[in-house]
Amino acid sequence: MGAPAGGAAACDLPALQRCPLGHPQGDAGMRTILVAVDSRATWSRALTVCEAIQRRKDLKLQLVLMGPASHEPRPASLVPDVEIRISRPTGWSMARLTGEYVETLGLNIEQDRPDIVISVTDRYESLAVAVAAALSNVHLAHIQGGEVSGGIDESMRHAITKLAHIHFPANVDSANRIERMGEDPAYIFNVGCPATDLLLRVDVGEPPAQPYILVSYNPVTTISDAGNYAHMMAILGACHPLIDRGYGLTVAAPNHDPGSDAVHHALNDTGTACEFSLPHTDFIRLMANAAVMVGNSSAGIREACYFGTPVVDVGIRQQARVCSANVLPVPEVTRKTVQTAIAFQLGGRYPPEQPFGNGGAGEKIAELLATMELPPIQKRIRY
Repeated sequence: MGAPAGGAAACDLPALQRCPLGHPQGDAGMRTILVAVDSRATWSRALTVCEAIQRRKDLKLQLVLMGPASHEPRPASLVPDVEIRISRPTGWSMARLTGEYVETLGLNIEQDRPDIVISVTDRYESLAVAVAAALSNVHLAHIQGGEVSGGIDESMRHAITKLAHIHFPANVDSANRIERMGEDPAYIFNVGCPATDLLLRVDVGEPPAQPYILVSYNPVTTISDAGNYAHMMAILGACHPLIDRGYGLTVAAPNHDPGSDAVHHALNDTGTACEFSLPHTDFIRLMANAAVMVGNSSAGIREACYFGTPVVDVGIRQQARVCSANVLPVPEVTRKTVQTAIAFQLGGRYPPEQPFGNGGAGEKIAELLATMELPPIQKRIRY
């Protein structure tokens, strides 16, 4: 891939940083697959897909890193073709950032014409990937569509589904929901979640002698900064007394969505340190061995169940997601409600469950990308 003709500066767009290519180019008979990754969360769902694509002789990977993904740890073999770095001045909205990503990605997709573009999950960056591909008449594949949750993610996820030609949902409920949305069942493949591939290959070790609480709270984009601040203060207020009872406290830094400044203000006001740029494998180990996980990260819903880790899920961000027995929802977020839920969950661990597959999703996706007959570029609703 390359920068657009005339240079990004001529269009007043963020600069694209050219990186050395990690794969051969121009081989006849290969399908080129563009995978765009924007954060730690999407990395966990794209990593084994990228690795599986690289291992095949009939596929060629084009890896695009967007925003914070440039700083996430990755295997040395996964060298990005392009990095899109957009500085986010205070007050920038998701709408403005999405527009920047659409324009920048669109220029590159139109120039390089990959066979398939992959959009991962339900973030605004993922929507930008989908829009850029669809408006460039390039086949779009979507990983982890058909799910139900809270916040703006719910709407973005379904919007991506309606733009996508090929669907890789993580469970049968999601696959059925995509079909009910009018998508062609011939191109809906229940492959499981690629993040599960990572979970099952990490040696999580043994729990430490000191039990600890893991907090992972990301801003909710459909509530105010004051609301996000209040939620984080309630969580920290519920957790801090447990330190006097011998528990440790580990807090993962929030993602970069609007509202993250309010979460950081709560951390600063309570003198609570957080872990920045935590490698995903380290996060998996922390999650697997925590006495309880508190917050609203999708990892608490989708990944903690594989280890039986008790989870307290607060607020609406994961509202209506399919949950395993280890998750205790707390819709009304106050210090008292969170404290009560934590006390209940500290009663013991749960039997592990595997609701999003048992590994091998990355390989399944790569096999389908290489061998399937591509659908018509013009989509048709199926009802």
